[in-house]
Amino acid sequence: MNRLSPGELVKYLTGGATALLVIWFGSVVLSQLMLAILPLIFLILGVGAWWYLFLGRRK
Repeated sequence: MNRLSPGELVKYLTGGATALLVIWFGSVVLSQLMLAILPLIFLILGVGAWWYLFLGRRK
């Protein structure tokens, strides 16, 4: 029989909990980055369009 000692069980449980925490934290950070990047992209596109319309035709 291959029985786990309490020390090994604690090691496996903490390893699994740490992995889940890292995955959860990474997904939260990724979703926040995506939410922050979308308005930034629209802002850059808007400024670029404004720059082209008002300052690009003077040449």
